[in-house]
Amino acid sequence: MNLESYASLRSKALKRIMRQLREETGYSQEAVARLLGCARTRITEIERAESTCEYSIAEIELLTTLFGKHPHQGFSQMLRRVHVDCKSTVW
Repeated sequence: MNLESYASLRSKALKRIMRQLREETGYSQEAVARLLGCARTRITEIERAESTCEYSIAEIELLTTLFGKHPHQGFSQMLRRVHVDCKSTVW
């Protein structure tokens, strides 16, 4: 697998995980958009797997905290999940 393929898989996995965390904690796209100061359509676009739109690192830190995860704990857990998702997709 080349670097570009891995980056694409990683991005899709991260989007899926962030959406799952949002849904598990009962936050709507509208609530997340209000918190981030953007339109709900941006959240919709970010959560679309094929979209190139992504959350910034600062937004991920804020959202993981909102979703009940310590940012560092949230990042390490998400990175492990992303790695497993990518690995299972490739191998």
